[in-house]
Amino acid sequence: AEFGLRLLMEAGCRRIALNACHLAGQLEDWTAALPARFPGVTFSCHRETELLGTGGGLRAMLEQLPPGPVLVHNGDVIHDCPLKRLCDADPNRARLLVQQAPCVVEVDQGRVLGFRDPLRSTHGFAGVHWMGQAFRARLLDCRQADLIESWQEMQLEGWVIQAEHHTGLWEDLGRVGDYLPLHVRLGASEDYHALCRRLELKPDWDDTLEVSASALESHPDWRTTVLWPGARWTGASLESIITCQTPGSGTLKGEIVL
Repeated sequence: AEFGLRLLMEAGCRRIALNACHLAGQLEDWTAALPARFPGVTFSCHRETELLGTGGGLRAMLEQLPPGPVLVHNGDVIHDCPLKRLCDADPNRARLLVQQAPCVVEVDQGRVLGFRDPLRSTHGFAGVHWMGQAFRARLLDCRQADLIESWQEMQLEGWVIQAEHHTGLWEDLGRVGDYLPLHVRLGASEDYHALCRRLELKPDWDDTLEVSASALESHPDWRTTVLWPGARWTGASLESIITCQTPGSGTLKGEIVL
């Protein structure tokens, strides 16, 4: 979420809303602390009491926001595309950020022709899109839980969706099983480190956190874990761990030190 937040502010966004269902309480607490960090930016968090789908959740949040163009960023993707490239003065259009895979979007000469045709799709949706006010207003009348199905309905009516092709850094954080190997790839990626420098982004986790055997009596062994800078551990056996220059003592097995 922090990467998306910084990229939206870099693009000039000064009103930022988060939509949350899973871990909503944690995201609400995180959002509540943002105004002190970023004066001049208005933040809000909108909770889904039940999962509404990509289309339903977005519509529910948009109904609570003032009119105008909207830049939408999925919370589980990391990329280095400057988002001003997506913004368009035409209120009747939308523009999607696309990349090479997985292929679910058919694009020809910068225009989206269709979705989810395995024989015709040429690009993947990168989880970021912009829409003008008129396009947004029409989207609010759609009823599909799936956002792509709403776009398909609007395309049949003649609404234009454009594509912005991104060839740089792009990673999807949405799958739990990919979390550990993703940190390996990002740690070795100069594009990722360049993005962190560009966004002035660095970890701000509690640097007094201590992970000790006494605090983890029911889980004395750590496996498949990422320890961020500032974390410390004592007396625990660690296996398949990524540590980020993390001080500590104990037994490491299969670790990757960044």
